[in-house]
Amino acid sequence: MPAAAGAYPRRGSFALLDFADDDDPPVAYVGGPAAARYFDTPDGRAEYEYVWQVLLDKSINIEGWT
Repeated sequence: MPAAAGAYPRRGSFALLDFADDDDPPVAYVGGPAAARYFDTPDGRAEYEYVWQVLLDKSINIEGWT
C-alpha cells in the first residue's frame, strides 16, 4: 500500500479465516504479544472485514506498481 494512501482504520495485525467445511464458521483472528482472540460471529468479524475492504480500496494494483 503506498504511503500516500494515508492511514487505515485499525492498527495491528489480523487474519480473516474462511474454511471449506460449512460446520466451521468464518473467523477473524487477532494476535498480540500477550493473547490471541478469535471472533466467529458476524458482528465480531464486521470490523475486521471493514478494515480489510479499506485496505483493498487503498492498495495499488500490482500491475501498476513499479
